[in-house]
Amino acid sequence: MYTAGTRTEHTLVARHPVDGPARRLALPVSGPVRLTLHGGPGGNLLLRTRPQPSGPVRWWVTRCTGRTVPYWQPLDLDGRRVTAFDLNETVCFLAADELLALDLDGLARGTAGRPAVVAPPAAGAPTEGPVTALRVLGPGRTPALALLRRLGTTHRLDVLRLDELRPDGTPGGVPGRAPDGAPAAATALHWPARLRLGATPYDRDGRVGGSVWLLADDPRYGTWTRRLDGTGPVEPPEHRAALRTLTAVGRDGTPVPVTVCDPGPRDHGRPAPTLLTVYGGFGIPLEPSWDPAMEAWLRAGGRIAWVHARGGGELGPAWAAAGRGPGKNTTVDDFRAAAAMLVERGEAPAGGLGALAASNGALVVAAALTREPGLLSAAVCAAPLTDLARYQVGGLGRLWTEEYGDPADPGMLRALLDYSPYHRVVPGTEYPAVLFATGANDARVPPWHAWKLCAALGQAGTGAAPVLLDHHDSGGHQGRPAAAGRELAVRSLALLGAGTGLRPPAGPSGPRPDPSPDRRPRSSRGEHHR
Repeated sequence: MYTAGTRTEHTLVARHPVDGPARRLALPVSGPVRLTLHGGPGGNLLLRTRPQPSGPVRWWVTRCTGRTVPYWQPLDLDGRRVTAFDLNETVCFLAADELLALDLDGLARGTAGRPAVVAPPAAGAPTEGPVTALRVLGPGRTPALALLRRLGTTHRLDVLRLDELRPDGTPGGVPGRAPDGAPAAATALHWPARLRLGATPYDRDGRVGGSVWLLADDPRYGTWTRRLDGTGPVEPPEHRAALRTLTAVGRDGTPVPVTVCDPGPRDHGRPAPTLLTVYGGFGIPLEPSWDPAMEAWLRAGGRIAWVHARGGGELGPAWAAAGRGPGKNTTVDDFRAAAAMLVERGEAPAGGLGALAASNGALVVAAALTREPGLLSAAVCAAPLTDLARYQVGGLGRLWTEEYGDPADPGMLRALLDYSPYHRVVPGTEYPAVLFATGANDARVPPWHAWKLCAALGQAGTGAAPVLLDHHDSGGHQGRPAAAGRELAVRSLALLGAGTGLRPPAGPSGPRPDPSPDRRPRSSRGEHHR
């Protein structure tokens, strides 16, 4: 069973992999709808529906072999917002404000009631942060659970032990403490960069396994993995990047967190050419992660700063909403405030700021450099929107009205033009060095956005800094083929290094820990998608 369709309307299809034709299945809701289907052992299925263009999210569950028509039963969640879920053959766990459990055996018999609360919100719940990933560690009614939380700009991995059954057959437990009061495995890891849980494993009998892979990024040393079985804390590698958090102050006085990675542990607070990156849109969190170009920047002696501007998902729904619609202006101001803070604190020398961003982040950078041309010395913008009066023309722009606002509304059009990079270009202005990267196969943002701004800056600028366009016929929104991607990275680093004064060291920068098997470098371009 699988979902199919377009970006705005899905269908549910069943097909036996050997001898069966594809069959379109009836849905529990009517009209255009987006679907998310999750399968578990024992034929258990969890379905998330969201009517289009807008409507309430609902959850449904069934037990089905694929050869019968599924009978979808709604989950009564009392309006709770589910942020993560997983299931084994007998219990479905859902993370909302509290942790919930649904008896799947009872559901199949028609005797299950509403999901039961496994663990209520802990004391001080406002500081807990949402559960962003959940994995069941083992079969049966009382497995351990791995809970990954986002605490602002960092992550915390907890293990919850479920060692008791309530009279109704649902599991119970307290995070970090067994029923007899003895300490149990609680917080397994704090990590300041990207942290993920792998897919739920199954044993040879089709039951949920008792462990899961943990996948972590380190901006300087690559990626590393550990197998998590819930028996104790996770030990990160000895060598790790020097990450810390600074705070800028937005134009309205709001604190804006900035994660900083120093070139090395002894470079704390020393001025260094600094590369900023930002996203600030669609509620997507910007997380420090490993990227070969950024590792090269660090090894050459530069510093990297991730600006957690409003519009992103780092600090919850309210933070994301504050950078939506007219608030996108605030996102640009947050980025500008972060850049100014780094110079004022002596983290970056005067003239030592560069920026590298993609998609919505590239829009933010382009808006900042046209609004305040002296802010940056160099910038690379990949697949940016630049003409906000016409962003709905081509690509997926017609789907982004909620994020940017409707240009047909006169008030919203004024707000869009206030930060639209193309409309902020002023003839006779000295702009920084800029490289625009586009791809002919970009189905989200049409390349003409970057082309228009590149031409406008080239005609209006009075300085000697280059304004360059790098277009690739096989490139898409999420990057380019391997060799072409490396070539673009080299050109980008050359422009950014020349503009900010970063020079690679004359000799090797020192030994790097063996990346195998502990560290496995990979592409991190998934960070740059919308």
